[in-house]
Amino acid sequence: MMNAAGLGSRMTSSTPVLILGAGYQGKVLYDLFSESGRTVLGFLDDDLERIGSSHVGLPVLGSRDSVDAVVSELEGAGSGVELALAIGSNEARQDAYEFCIDQGLPISQAIHPTAFVAGTAIVGPALQMMAGAQVGAFSHVGANVIINSAASVDHDNRIEDHVSIYPKAVLNGRVVVEQGAYVGSGAVVLPGITIGERAYVGAGAVVTRDVPPDTTVSGVPARVH
Repeated sequence: MMNAAGLGSRMTSSTPVLILGAGYQGKVLYDLFSESGRTVLGFLDDDLERIGSSHVGLPVLGSRDSVDAVVSELEGAGSGVELALAIGSNEARQDAYEFCIDQGLPISQAIHPTAFVAGTAIVGPALQMMAGAQVGAFSHVGANVIINSAASVDHDNRIEDHVSIYPKAVLNGRVVVEQGAYVGSGAVVLPGITIGERAYVGAGAVVTRDVPPDTTVSGVPARVH
């Protein structure tokens, strides 16, 4: 974990990036790193038909299984490398994160220049924050979390590992989002609510009570479906 001062040092990292995932999320991260002045060397993807092709003009160099060889080749050519996980599914992104940790592969944070993290907030490794996203005072954000464009995580929140918060979601103060949960686009979570593990909050929902693990809620007010 690191506070905002540590986050700032990562935001200005000049280490080149290799993006794991040559899909739509890969395009988003490519754009983010480009705007941040980071060099993207290429992509990895487990769709074998994509290997050897190009994505946004950059090569798809191999699959996750070949990451050691690809990284060694790039480092041998004089490039230090960090990986970025362009994977929307929480479960699949967790699997990739744990694979990289087990292999000792460094994972980059991906923080858009317009994102904001309060100085008293603490954030974990492999955090992704898109344009206009915010993390408020004294909040704790775990590992491998995605906070999408214009999403707001207010004060004293606890966001556990491998969570996705979609665009323009609003988490008011003292919200807890447990591991692997999703908060949909434009959803509003009222103060003090807990979203259980692997739960899914639908787009536009207004959450007024705790959400049990492994459930889907939607509507105004949000109800289990």
